[in-house]
Amino acid sequence: MTVSGLTIGYQGEEVKNVIPSEASVKINMRLVPDQQPSIIAEQLTSFIQSRFPAGFRYRLTFSSMVNPV
Repeated sequence: MTVSGLTIGYQGEEVKNVIPSEASVKINMRLVPDQQPSIIAEQLTSFIQSRFPAGFRYRLTFSSMVNPV
């Protein structure tokens, strides 16, 4: 698993000392033969759900789910 992008808080030139209300991360996962993308996606979703506190809002988007070669 590789983090290929991370955005949190203010990105301008000035410094702002504020707790951000949003964050985003792009993750790339390379699968090996016999792994099913849909099962890995379910496992990742379950893992993330188990780590966030109640009331925390998040959205997962899977952009490309291809079987390994």
